[in-house]
Amino acid sequence: MTMNNTRSRLRTLFTIPFFCLTWMGFIGAAGAANPERPENRTTVSITRFYDPNAPEGATTRRLLDLAQKNPGLELEEWGGITLPGGGAKASLMMAIAGKTAPDIGESWFHIIGSEIRNGFLYPLNEWIGEDTDRNGIIDDDETIWEPWKQVPPLWRRVAMHEGKVYGIPQAIRNQMGVIFRTDMVRAVALNPNNPPQTWDEFMTWCHKLTDPAKNVPGAVTARGQRGMALAPYGFTFLPWIQSAGGDPVVQIKTSPTTGQPHIFPPDATSFVTPEGEDLARQPSEWRSDFTSPAAVAAAKLYHDIIWKLWIVDPESGAPIDLTAADIARKAVKVDGRAITFSEGDIITGVGRAQTGQRGEGAFDYLARGEVAMVTWFVSDLNGIGQSTGLSPDLLSWFPFPRGPGENGRRVVQIQNHYAVMYEGVGRRPKAERDMVWKALTAITDDEVRDNDVRAKVLSGLARFANPKDLKRLGYDEYLQDVPQAILNNYEEIDNGTIISQTEPYMGFWF
Repeated sequence: MTMNNTRSRLRTLFTIPFFCLTWMGFIGAAGAANPERPENRTTVSITRFYDPNAPEGATTRRLLDLAQKNPGLELEEWGGITLPGGGAKASLMMAIAGKTAPDIGESWFHIIGSEIRNGFLYPLNEWIGEDTDRNGIIDDDETIWEPWKQVPPLWRRVAMHEGKVYGIPQAIRNQMGVIFRTDMVRAVALNPNNPPQTWDEFMTWCHKLTDPAKNVPGAVTARGQRGMALAPYGFTFLPWIQSAGGDPVVQIKTSPTTGQPHIFPPDATSFVTPEGEDLARQPSEWRSDFTSPAAVAAAKLYHDIIWKLWIVDPESGAPIDLTAADIARKAVKVDGRAITFSEGDIITGVGRAQTGQRGEGAFDYLARGEVAMVTWFVSDLNGIGQSTGLSPDLLSWFPFPRGPGENGRRVVQIQNHYAVMYEGVGRRPKAERDMVWKALTAITDDEVRDNDVRAKVLSGLARFANPKDLKRLGYDEYLQDVPQAILNNYEEIDNGTIISQTEPYMGFWF
């Protein structure tokens, strides 16, 4: 998104209402927190990470602890106007244009580059260090802030532009996989602790979990029970491409010596060619790769989930996929047997597509038992339980199964977004900027992750925490509550058996 042509108009249109809202919020916050507000206090306005009405939140708790130790810090929850029909960040973008944006907020991994290039964010080099060797990232020997050395190279590179760094990865990472209802899985004699390892096994689960004749109470559109719900979000499709061994977007670097182009994955941090030439300093040309064999296979999988025609073998109960010729003659041969069927015996697909109509979202289907599986964030199983009215004890997850061919692999999608300062911080005095920095680093430190784990334990939801974190914080006794399949998932993520992937940060997301 480019604001250059519209920024002056937006400032005129939105400065007055934003000024009024900000002034009223300032009066309310200042009056409630400290009627005599000392002159040496610095107000830091924060969105996404600070909610005084929910002090149990991991980042809010951390910020409140910071404020207790820093009497000069005054925290303020930022809130902008609501724009009818606006996108997720519309209010924030208008506030930036009107110079009423918060000091601190969130920038997503796949969008931070756009926000940097549009001038929305304030660089953090004065606290982190300088890219003196001009290789595109601040290396360990260039940093003056020790925690930066723990940031992986890819996350450093994504947050940098022209030698400036604009974000720090948040302490809590989100992982996305396939969420499923354990009660529905058990009901069809499947083992929740032995989830699908391959696409073929996944489709077997989908078939067994599909019963189009089942009466599901509360269904808006009666289609019985299906195995999987597909949500219309691009990021939920990408891991299926990655599990087939492909990349939705690739970067191409051309050798200045040979003129030969070399293809690298989107998350590459090393750019050495087979001939030993390092192309790290060469610009990347980004291209989508949706015509690759892996992407085509993933598209076919989605098609089969929704549209594949099949019947149930009347003898074995196994699914039988039908060809156009089978359907034309209403008969199919299986192991030498001729099986005849009628039009009413044909089942279309093993999944449901989210329609967007009221009551027909993926989690609505999951809550009512119209589907058994959805793709979503495994770190939010409790939130899923709350939104669907399901007991979280009925939920578990598995990584995206291994796709076909020798390049197939089991994957999880990692989403680790950034905490950032917005450009208005640059107009504050150095002492105030330093206070904003203190709040920013508190939001991103390990205490936030630990607060999140402690909150899960205190809420009786230890089974949804990373087992390694439970052990590290001395909650060993809760490990017995974690299902074996989930223990296996985390162990295999750690040892690399399950590959961690992320969204592209360039290309369509440019």
